[in-house]
Amino acid sequence: MLRLVYICRADLARKNLLGVKKKIFSQVRVFKEHFDTTLVCVENKYLTVFKNEEKAKIYYLGCINKRKRFYKKVCSLLDESDVLYIRYAYSDPYFISFLKLAKQRDKRILLEFPTFPYIFENKFNNIKYVVILLIDRIYFKKLSDYCDYFIAYNDSGFSFKEKCIKLENGIDVQSVPIKKRKSDAGQEESLDLIAIGNISFWHGLDRVIKGMKDYYMSGNKKINVNFKIIGEGDEVLNLRRLVERLDLSRCVKFYATLEGLALDKMFDDSDIAIGGLGIHRKKVKKASSLKTREYCARGIPFVDSGDDEDFPERFKFRLRISSDEENVDIDRIIRFFHSIRKTDYGKEMRDYAFCNLDWKIKLSPIIEKIKSIC
Repeated sequence: MLRLVYICRADLARKNLLGVKKKIFSQVRVFKEHFDTTLVCVENKYLTVFKNEEKAKIYYLGCINKRKRFYKKVCSLLDESDVLYIRYAYSDPYFISFLKLAKQRDKRILLEFPTFPYIFENKFNNIKYVVILLIDRIYFKKLSDYCDYFIAYNDSGFSFKEKCIKLENGIDVQSVPIKKRKSDAGQEESLDLIAIGNISFWHGLDRVIKGMKDYYMSGNKKINVNFKIIGEGDEVLNLRRLVERLDLSRCVKFYATLEGLALDKMFDDSDIAIGGLGIHRKKVKKASSLKTREYCARGIPFVDSGDDEDFPERFKFRLRISSDEENVDIDRIIRFFHSIRKTDYGKEMRDYAFCNLDWKIKLSPIIEKIKSIC
């Protein structure tokens, strides 16, 4: 059996990377059905090696030059692999040297870009990120010398299109429960919105908050609209300040990152989920969000923006709004919900997710490509 090592340099112990962690472990479970698969990642400054979902090896990376230590340790695993599947985390001399060594040892290398272009996700007022991006720009062009294929969710402006495999994000559908339906009683009087994730400015949740202010300022509103924002991230403080300034504290509530039954209960008590409404702030048009796939698997209708090939126009449980800075029209969301609430939307969305969004479906072309080159 081919031996695959999945390499992720992100610290998966961080709460704001919960969605990333779910994705990676889901991908690994699918790869294990076809390959002898090992996961290498970071947990609280420790390089951790998972074999058969058990921690097999743990190495302390320290606080100084962790990137160098990481790739040095991963080099020791090259003899245990035939294929490397790497989640991209910027280029630098250590990463390029690792790729060069792997190629010298005749390893097949696939590199996945979680976001592309990724430059606009960074904080340009932080000198650390500016330096990282400058170094990345110098070494990025060397990637094509060593990687067999690149996996990208958006290949617009991508330098190595001849080696690029386009992929849409997926979800392990069975890992999340279907949302319990709320009773019809009271749905004529209220609408509960929910958003989850590592809250960032490109999620555009400020558009919803400003739209709620417009909605309530217009007067004579018979339906109370409430909004739950669940998660941590750089944008939470700005959103809290916006809510206070607009005097919406009574209907916009913030919660720390939730998991398990606590998160399930939040979904059960909600009507509409909010996806990414600010992808234009990253200078991209194409969306492939993890959270919208989770919404679909859970069976909760959602609102987002951007082009998403997994949700064509005939998919009636997604409300797509414009990718701009316009405030969200809350009345439009209300009309959207009332147009579908009498349908069995939960089951239809769940069935759709199994057939179109599950990682087993999404990774099949990658798995076939790996088998063909080894």
